[in-house]
Amino acid sequence: MGKADNIRRAKKLKEAKRKREMDALPFVDLGPAAKAMVKRKTREGATMRQNNGEILYSNLLYQYLTPILSDDDEFELFKVKIVFGIFTWNAAILREKNEEAYITAKGDVLKIFSYQPDAEKL
Repeated sequence: MGKADNIRRAKKLKEAKRKREMDALPFVDLGPAAKAMVKRKTREGATMRQNNGEILYSNLLYQYLTPILSDDDEFELFKVKIVFGIFTWNAAILREKNEEAYITAKGDVLKIFSYQPDAEKL
């Protein structure tokens, strides 16, 4: 095996590891991006706390997404629907605070999900 082959192999291994990490994110407490955010916010003086109350936001989000989730969804489609749900959830909260920012965010999300014909209704 030459140097070029080793470089290609290392790239493939790195991509496979990243994909495994991304696939596992919905099933773990905090993924790499969330851990980095916690570190950054802590340095900025913000306090981060985990919700250990009776109402778990993950359960609320799942109930919110139940109409569009299906047992037949492949994992990639499941992740897309979860991300879409998070965007719409945050948009609903944003709308209460700032209508102009909501309209801008809505346009951005609809661009991302332009292949989904019912995205605007949702």
